[in-house]
This record gives sequence, structure tokens and C-alpha cells, in this order.
Amino acid sequence: MIVPDSFYKQIWNHFIIYIILIVSAIYVPIVICFFQQISKAQEMSNLFIDFCFAVDIGVNLSTAFYEKGKLIDDKRLIWKRYLTTWFMLDFFTMLPYQQLYLFEKDQNYSLADI
Repeated sequence: MIVPDSFYKQIWNHFIIYIILIVSAIYVPIVICFFQQISKAQEMSNLFIDFCFAVDIGVNLSTAFYEKGKLIDDKRLIWKRYLTTWFMLDFFTMLPYQQLYLFEKDQNYSLADI
């Protein structure tokens, strides 16, 4: 069980917030808007970011929380709280939208297909 205010949990939170989210918020929209194709390095960096978000879901499912000043470390309660609060946002953040967009962009449609 991970204690929410432990040193390593705080380092992880700073990594996710300051590095991964800021890079994603700036870098991904620029790539989607201005690049027709992405390089292998860009694709690998995007997959790394998606992997970090997936790991973050696992970390959050293993992190105790405080309720009314008491540390709650019951796995069932942790899962219930996380799944009813931040899970959906974290899950949709983890989806590889850029790969889905580029996949759709590669499709060639014609009027004869309709």
C-alpha cells in the first residue's frame, strides 16, 4: 500500500503533473495540427506518455487516502473511491488519441465506397 504523502508518491505526482501533463498539453496539439506524419521518435514518446498514465492508474489504485483525518488503506474502499472519482478522467487521458487520429487520417475514402 502506498501512503499518499510519502516521498516517492510526491515525486511521482510531480513527474505526472509537471512533466507528462504539460508536455502532453503543449506537444500533442502542435503535432496533431501541424504534422501530417509523425516520426518513430515522436510515436515512441507518445507511447511512453500513455504508458506513464497507465502506470499512474495502477499507482492510484494502490494509494491509501485520508478520510476525516484517518488513513484508509482498505483495498476495496480505495478502488471504490478511485473508480467513482478520478478513474474516468485518468482513463480517457491514457487513450492514444493521436494514434487513433493518424490512423483515421490514413484512410482513403471515395464516393464510390458510399
